[in-house]
Amino acid sequence: MIISTGPRRYREYLFASMAPHYRIHLVNTVAPDWELPYLVGHTVVATTDIELVRAAAAEIAASTAIDGVPGLAMSSTRHGVAESVA
Repeated sequence: MIISTGPRRYREYLFASMAPHYRIHLVNTVAPDWELPYLVGHTVVATTDIELVRAAAAEIAASTAIDGVPGLAMSSTRHGVAESVA
């Protein structure tokens, strides 16, 4: 699960390197664009409010096995969401 992405020119290489090895589900405030070929699913949330994102992440985790690299996060806010779901 990835929460938010960022500009394509700075993030696509990460998606391209992860997608062959991991199932990626994106949680973001907009529908995926360039990210779509790398995803197995996506969830659009209205805002980046921590509780809203946490609820979306928990819902995904309840129905999908989540694995990856524990503790890897781009910011402390996203790290807090990842820890609360793990």
